Amino acid sequence: MAFAPAWLILANYYLPLSGVLNLQGRIMISKLISLSILLLVSSQVYAATFKKTNTIYQITSITKDNDRDYVLLDGFDTAGSCPLSQGLVVAKFPTTEQGSRAFSLAMAAKLSGKKVRLGLDDTYKNYEGYCFVVAIDIVE
Repeated sequence: MAFAPAWLILANYYLPLSGVLNLQGRIMISKLISLSILLLVSSQVYAATFKKTNTIYQITSITKDNDRDYVLLDGFDTAGSCPLSQGLVVAKFPTTEQGSRAFSLAMAAKLSGKKVRLGLDDTYKNYEGYCFVVAIDIVE
């Protein structure tokens, strides 16, 4: 049985393997960096929720069609791509059980003169392009 010197074993086995592992490590690091950048950039694409707290300027119920009830909130003059009416953001309510509950809350606030905190998402719209209410709170 013959023994090889340590430098020969190191040169024949360790060095080529370390080169491959180093190359694979670099590839993995570059993939990880690329994935991190992609996730960071794509997270910026999501829509924002626009919120405003004030009194309801106007509340309207249109029974002719679905998704037509809306409110205009004093001072709510911009919310991304949400359309305006009379210089204020039109906040529509969907014709669903949740939309009916939210519209009832808006009516109660209007009748009592209380302020509401209204939340809209400019990617959640009706067929006309008006933004739906995603949250409403009566505040004191």
